[in-house]
Amino acid sequence: MLDESQDAASPVHAEAQADASGTTQFHALTESLQEMMNWRQSMEHGIFAFQTAVGEHLEALTANTRALADSRIHEQESIGAFQKAASDHLERLSQQLRLLQGQVQSLDYALHATPYMADPAVLKVTDSQGRVIIGFSSRTRAPENVYRGFEDIFRGPETFIRERQRTYLPLLAGHNPVLDVGCGRGEFLDLLAEAHIPAIGLDLDEGMVARTRAKGHQVVHIDALEYLRNTDPQSFGVIFAAQVIEHLSYDELLDFLRLARHALQPGGLLITETVNPHALPAFKTFWTDLTHHNPIFPEVLTILCHLTSYHSAAVFFPNGSDQFEQDRRTQGEYAVIATTPGHDEEVTNPLLVLPQSGESTSA
Repeated sequence: MLDESQDAASPVHAEAQADASGTTQFHALTESLQEMMNWRQSMEHGIFAFQTAVGEHLEALTANTRALADSRIHEQESIGAFQKAASDHLERLSQQLRLLQGQVQSLDYALHATPYMADPAVLKVTDSQGRVIIGFSSRTRAPENVYRGFEDIFRGPETFIRERQRTYLPLLAGHNPVLDVGCGRGEFLDLLAEAHIPAIGLDLDEGMVARTRAKGHQVVHIDALEYLRNTDPQSFGVIFAAQVIEHLSYDELLDFLRLARHALQPGGLLITETVNPHALPAFKTFWTDLTHHNPIFPEVLTILCHLTSYHSAAVFFPNGSDQFEQDRRTQGEYAVIATTPGHDEEVTNPLLVLPQSGESTSA
């Protein structure tokens, strides 16, 4: 009986064991599945973190690349700006250098200026060594009048001087007759005759007087101061004196200014042209004419007109530009245009109202 019951219980026991084994395997499988799910979840978290890190890295890399590109653009712009600034500065330096070179050349020319000559070849000869030097070799007869010959060489041809003096004519409108003091070869008298302006000339050089009378002009052989002392008051509308006053002493110059004012009509003009000592070449060659006394600065001549009771005075550069300061430094001659007092206070200096080739300053 016992064996049968044992036999009957064996299948039950076996089934129980099988159930227990299955449960164990299920639990193991469940645990494995859970582990796999956990691993998958962990992998997903890792992949997400990796993707996030890669994305952040890419963003940072992109930002760095963009910053680098911007920096390079800025660097290129900075380099371009620097190159342009350097180029502009170099151009300014080049301009200043050219200006300085021009000034040095002008100064060198001024310091080594030679006297103006109508024909420089007159005083050029070749020596035994083949060098061109100052000298002459001619069988041509010398002129009888030394100063006339001197003027022909060192003052220039009459046509040249005549054209340089033509610029004074517009200033004479409404003023006549004209007294040409130191008329020389008569260039200004030629211009006055062309313009039908009555005039008389004075000169102390007998040869010049003969030469000018031969042209048909009225000329008196007399010292200017002596002539003016014996002239009736208010006889002339204009007294013109080109390259004369530098031949006078200080006392003679003052006498000339006073006597000229006495001989001029009310509102008349005194035109005195002389060498401009502000221009270095003119100042250096002033002593070419050995009869010169002293160079006279325009400021000095202008104030002397004021001190000798003229109504107004202004400096004029007959062959200048429209730049007064430039003309003051470069023009070889200047003139002071002075007016005498009129019957009323409305006396106008024509230099200050007419178009002209040079600017002026009033005193």
